[in-house]
Amino acid sequence: MHELLNNSKVLTVKRDGNVLYAAFYLFYKDTVINNWSSTLEEYRKYYPTDFGIWNAIKYSCENGYKYYDFGRSQENSANLEFKMRWSAETKQLHYHYYLNNAKDVPNITATNPKRQMFAKVWSKLPLGLTTTAGPLLRKGIP
Repeated sequence: MHELLNNSKVLTVKRDGNVLYAAFYLFYKDTVINNWSSTLEEYRKYYPTDFGIWNAIKYSCENGYKYYDFGRSQENSANLEFKMRWSAETKQLHYHYYLNNAKDVPNITATNPKRQMFAKVWSKLPLGLTTTAGPLLRKGIP
């Protein structure tokens, strides 16, 4: 993490001592990048994501950053719809794949039924198993 020490921040939104929202921000040139963020389901009614993003944008402006990057979203997703309410602009990202004898580009979207089934099974596994196996498995997943 030493590489990111001066180029990253973790922002949290708390209520009554509980973390409702957390975000990991990267700073690159004139841009603040929302690299990862999450809110626990039971706290969404308090809109901590909106509060967190507002404070991150405020911080960005006060510290001379020109752009706020909401991060990637899949087309027609609730995530993209949320970002558009903030007047976000979309940009097409282009990906390159080495197919290694495969005939088609793999479907790595969240709508892939195999991915949905894996996520459902994974969520039922014991935490100890997922924290041990997760990093090992993640190395092989693009």
